[in-house]
Order: sequence, then C-alpha cells, then structure tokens
Amino acid sequence: MLFSYDLEPVGWASVQLEINSQRLFINPSYLSEPLIDLMNGVMSLLPECVPEDEVKKQSVFEWDSEPAIHKWILTRQSDTNLGIKVWLYKDGKIGEEGKVVFDQVCALNDFINLLVVSLENMLCKYGIVGYKANWLAADFPLSGYLKLKFYVKQKCAFPIQQLNKEEWNEYWHSNLDQEFEMLKNLLS
Repeated sequence: MLFSYDLEPVGWASVQLEINSQRLFINPSYLSEPLIDLMNGVMSLLPECVPEDEVKKQSVFEWDSEPAIHKWILTRQSDTNLGIKVWLYKDGKIGEEGKVVFDQVCALNDFINLLVVSLENMLCKYGIVGYKANWLAADFPLSGYLKLKFYVKQKCAFPIQQLNKEEWNEYWHSNLDQEFEMLKNLLS
C-alpha cells in the first residue's frame, strides 16, 4: 500500500494512493481543503478522535481538482478495515456522468500510519508557517495531526480534559508541554 500527500506550486497538492495494485493520482487545489477534509473524514471514523455522538461509519467529502471534482467515500467496514471509494466528475458537477476511479479496501491503521507520515513529511519540509505560504489557504491542521499521531502511537484518544464539568459551557484543556514534545520528537 502507498499513500503520499505533498504540496505542489502554490495552491495545489499532489496525492498518490495505491492499494492492491490499483493506483490513483489527484491534484486538488486550494478551492477545497483536501488535507483537512481527509483528516476529518478519517478521524470521524475513529471513536478515539471525535466525540462519541460524532463517530460515523462512513465519511463523504469532495476535492476540487479544477475543473474536476473527486468525491471520496471512506467506510469503516470493520474494526480493522477501511473501504476507500473515489468518484470522478470531470466537468465538476456532482451526479452528472461520474465514474468510480478507485475502489479498494485496506487496513485502517496502515492507512492512518501513511497519512501521519505524509503529514510529518510536510511539517519537516515546509514548517507550520511555510505550509500556509505554500498552500495559500488554511493553516496546517496541527490539532488533527497531533490527534492522529497520538492514536497511531497509543491507540487511544488524545488526552484532553474538561475543566468545568458541572457547567453548560464546556472548557477544554490539553497539555501544551506534551504537544510541544510530540512536535520536538518529529525532528529527532
């Protein structure tokens, strides 16, 4: 299995996915937020990464590849398997003459590991501020990266605590030292 995500010249990304000898290459643009959509889509399938009432069995999102649209459908098929189906709409109109260009099943944790490696490669290559300068849109999804990295290492939820449990307006806190340590370990 292969998955890579990197930035191209300003405002474009280069994505490569290969599972069971089926390959997919996509160049999404900044008109969508493909990295954030992919991370949120994966995390929404994991009870360790989202609140219990937000866990999904299937996640759907679209990438703008100008003029095409790629519609991703991620399905948690079991505790260990992830189904990945990608539709292509060449003219950018969902529902009109779309075709499936990728449809495979892989090990969920293997895919998450490769996603985290791609995130780390981009952090090391561009930096946090440099990522935004190269992407031209949103900031690097740092909190999502930290959650997924922690999940990869510990197979549990990132430690975050509610400090005002008896109040209706929640106030959450994570350990900044732990977060910095995770980032520092990336460089060693």
